[in-house]
Formats: sequence, C-alpha cells, structure tokens
Amino acid sequence: MTNGRSFNCPHSSALLFLTDGRPDDWTTEHFSWVKSLNKEVKAAMLTYTIGDDADAGILQKLACDNNGIYRHVADATTLDNTMAQYYRYFSGTYRSCDAIRWVEYLDVVTCSKQLTGCLPVYNGSRLYGVACMDVNLLIEPQCLKKSRALLTQRVV
Repeated sequence: MTNGRSFNCPHSSALLFLTDGRPDDWTTEHFSWVKSLNKEVKAAMLTYTIGDDADAGILQKLACDNNGIYRHVADATTLDNTMAQYYRYFSGTYRSCDAIRWVEYLDVVTCSKQLTGCLPVYNGSRLYGVACMDVNLLIEPQCLKKSRALLTQRVV
C-alpha cells in the first residue's frame, strides 16, 4: 500500500469517505480489517454521512480507529464546504512537523515529470496557506532522489 513511500509526519495521507446509507454487510471484524490495511500508511480517515438514513455509528468508529474525524452533513447544500474543511484537521497535525511534503506529478504542458515540495505557512497560530515549489527549476528530480538525506531536511 505504501508504494515505497516513507511517511515522516503523522497522517501524511488522508481518506475522505462519504455515505448516505447503511452497509449491507458490516461486522466488528471489518473495523480491525480496515485498521490493518491502514497500519503502514497511517492515513487519517475523515468520514462523512449525509441524509437521515446514514449509520453514523460505523463512520464515527472508523474515524476514531484511524485517527480521523467524523461529520454529519444535515443539509446537502453545505456538503462542499463541510468536506473542504479537512485542511483544518491537518493544519493542527502538521504544526510541529518539519518534513516537506513531496508530490510527483506529470506536467500537461511539458509532458514531463515534475517534483514539488510543499510546506504549510502559518500566520501566528492560524494556517495561512501552503507554499510549494517545483524543484525541477533547481535540480533534476533523479539527482535529488539519490540523496535521500535532502528529502528529510527542512528547507527554511
């Protein structure tokens, strides 16, 4: 599940899960199965229910067991705003984390792989935003990957 990635910060990954109903087949064994799948990745499971028929209990426990949060969305017109606020969860979690979040992506203009490093920016105790820079502007990604020590250092 980790695809060779290392996770230096708590909850380097997230899973957003939304449902409007009840599972057809769910037992207590499913909770431990999900937790075991998440053992290496340690993704924060952010769970959401919408509508009156959703089983909040299952999603609350999934979130709790996997270091996440649960929210019920009573009004479907607020779903986008409610789910978009997941960044607030991470702003507190990453506050003391000095690791750069690295993301590799394919640039659609140049059709080349790009590597970007991102860090949260704070204004006092409030998350102000996220600053990212493509390191391809400075060094080739293959060269950077050879020096794993650089990937774990904080650039100030």
